[in-house]
Amino acid sequence: MSRLLKLLMVVVMVLTIFGAHGTASAGGGGDFHFDGESATAMVFSVDESGCIVTDVYLWSSDAVVSSSPGQRDPVSAAYVALVRFDQCNGTELLRADGWTELPEADFQVAKRYQSATLHTPITVQEY
Repeated sequence: MSRLLKLLMVVVMVLTIFGAHGTASAGGGGDFHFDGESATAMVFSVDESGCIVTDVYLWSSDAVVSSSPGQRDPVSAAYVALVRFDQCNGTELLRADGWTELPEADFQVAKRYQSATLHTPITVQEY
C-alpha cells in the first residue's frame, strides 16, 4: 500500500472522528475535503482474571475526498485495529490492524444515521 494512501486513510479517520464534513490543511498549502457517510465503533473488554484488556476500533466510510480543485475521488473503505494488553504484567500481547476497500453494498448507513452495518472480511497485520 502506498504511503500516500496510508496518509489519506489516517486523515479520513481523524476527520471522521470529528465530523462527517470537514477540511484539513496539508503541509503543501492545499486543502483536503471529506464529504460522506462514515461510522466508528470501539469495543473494550477485560477477561475474567482482570488482567487481559482487549481494545478493538472499527471505522468504515463511503465518502468523496477532494484534495485539489475539481478532483473528487470516491473512498469506500474499512479499517480495524486490535490491541490486547496484559495489564498485570505490563506486556503487550497483540497489536494488529488492517484496512480494505469496500464494494458499495458492504457498508450501509441507516436513514437518520441511527445505525450502520458492515459486512466484509478485513485482513490484519500483526506487529
